[in-house]
Amino acid sequence: MISVIVPIYNVEKYLYNSVESVRKQTYENLEIILVDDGSPDHCGHIADEFSKKDKRIKVIHKQNGGLSDARNAGLKIAAGTYVFFFDSDDYIDSELISKAYEAYIRTNADLVCFNYISYDENTYEESRTSFNIKNYKNKEANLVIAKYLKYQLGYCVWNKLYRMDIIRKYKIQFEDNSKVFSEDICFNLYYISFCSEIQVIGEHLYYYLIRESSIMGRNRAKIKLNQFIQISKCYETYLTQLETPNEMLFYQEIIFSLLMQMQLQRVERNDRVNWVNAIEDRKYFNKKSNGAIYHIDRWIDVFGFFTGLKQWLKTVEYYYGENGKAWIYALRWLIFELKRE
Repeated sequence: MISVIVPIYNVEKYLYNSVESVRKQTYENLEIILVDDGSPDHCGHIADEFSKKDKRIKVIHKQNGGLSDARNAGLKIAAGTYVFFFDSDDYIDSELISKAYEAYIRTNADLVCFNYISYDENTYEESRTSFNIKNYKNKEANLVIAKYLKYQLGYCVWNKLYRMDIIRKYKIQFEDNSKVFSEDICFNLYYISFCSEIQVIGEHLYYYLIRESSIMGRNRAKIKLNQFIQISKCYETYLTQLETPNEMLFYQEIIFSLLMQMQLQRVERNDRVNWVNAIEDRKYFNKKSNGAIYHIDRWIDVFGFFTGLKQWLKTVEYYYGENGKAWIYALRWLIFELKRE
């Protein structure tokens, strides 16, 4: 059985078509969990009506706690072997579950990812997001850093099918999205830390609605350095609390650097220093960014020598591009390290 968790809040305009696209899946052994997150409209009633005509549907009514809380409520009761997180204003291809599940059957994958189509509610324009069809088998650092954080898998949770045994074993859940923006990234960092094989399939199976009233719509154009620093802190805290030490702790500075670059790349080069200077926790930022510069060996360990060196130099440029002395210092340090080797 595969569990489909659908958080619901203020989406009655879209809910019927969205849930119907789940009910019409060619793969029928589903558990569909509709989580009414204290929605002020008629979503709760619509969910109850769905449960009356489809025995696979379970409905949770709860006080409003946000997207993460709703997904976590669904995870608590999910009984499936796999779990799919679906947003209640989107819709999916009728073969999404079957094709994702078939990929698990064909491989020993710990995670299956697929492509998606974004469409704008106002302009009706569509754009396709296509990842390379690939079976990634590598050490954890490469999957998290060189694949996930380099956008080879997609940052969201709704273009992936997860194994419930991994989620349960490592107590993975969504961070409070009132404190951590992009809680999807946190969840995926946690999960992929325990993956040894990831399968990407080529079909475009998910249809993502772009609407200005959504959480992502309201925040799409904003630069969120402080929020992404919080992601880094959450990830590090999660790893340190594990019973068995995880290799990803060794690469925290690199992960931090890539999280910062995800935001800084959206800013004009000459304006980056202003955004960096406005960071609230400068002590944490300086510690992690300096660590990313000092540990060139870890960049090379993940990406190989030439690509690792390129990624390291890119990090220097992002943090110190306006400071000539820092460039000189970094290059001197590189020469010293190479001579020592």
